[in-house]
Amino acid sequence: MAPWDDVSIPNDSTLARGVRTPEWMTVENGKERLNSACFLDGVNYETSCFVLEEVGGIDGFCADILPTLEAKLGNKLRFATITVNTVRSTGLWVYRKPEEFDGNSAHVVVCASRDMSKSQYKKRVRELAGLATLQP
Repeated sequence: MAPWDDVSIPNDSTLARGVRTPEWMTVENGKERLNSACFLDGVNYETSCFVLEEVGGIDGFCADILPTLEAKLGNKLRFATITVNTVRSTGLWVYRKPEEFDGNSAHVVVCASRDMSKSQYKKRVRELAGLATLQP
């Protein structure tokens, strides 16, 4: 858990999250959507994301970040986007953790606030799947 919500990350920023396919997606009636596992990290309760505006937008994310994630995880990824404001509106925090991605300051985690239980965290990150946008 992060020690605080990092207010240096503006509410109008967009976060990008690598999406494992097909594990974190569901197809219903020919339409794709994120499933509840997309933002859930059951190990350390921190969901890894990137501030899109700080990596050159979608083009920069696709060119510079996504290939590195795919190499580290060993499979092809898609990605989802969500605003920081939307994340914070669920009571979750956003916190910089550049040390977890080669010192890249655009790397952040979505995590529980200090007083949030693990079950509350799980419920709220599952909500994010319905609020995020799966990118093509």
